[in-house]
Amino acid sequence: MPSPSPRGTYQVISQALRERIAAGAYADGVPSEAEIGREFGVARTTVRRALRALEEAGDVKAVAGVGRAVAGGADAAPYERIEAEAVGLARYEAELIHLDQVGDVLRESLDAFSAVAVRALDDDGTQLRG
Repeated sequence: MPSPSPRGTYQVISQALRERIAAGAYADGVPSEAEIGREFGVARTTVRRALRALEEAGDVKAVAGVGRAVAGGADAAPYERIEAEAVGLARYEAELIHLDQVGDVLRESLDAFSAVAVRALDDDGTQLRG
């Protein structure tokens, strides 16, 4: 029997993984690309294509720095919460940087206005020169 085309191979793998997900086999997380590749005897690019198909279908979710988790599964929840908190912290940090930059501009403006005011006042600082 001829081997399936690369397109057919990734579909076969994604279907097998989908069945395992439905059976609860990956409650602790989806195996790594390398592990799946060894199991099915295929290259990681084929595994990535199969996992991408599962992601697009909403069966799995990529979790930055961790790998993939079953979408909506218990193993995904802590990572989703951490990911959301990381995004929130990044936004907070960006706001702090912006506020610090605004503070720098305000300090420079205040210094400039102070210098103008000092030059505009007479020697004893009580009246405008004129």
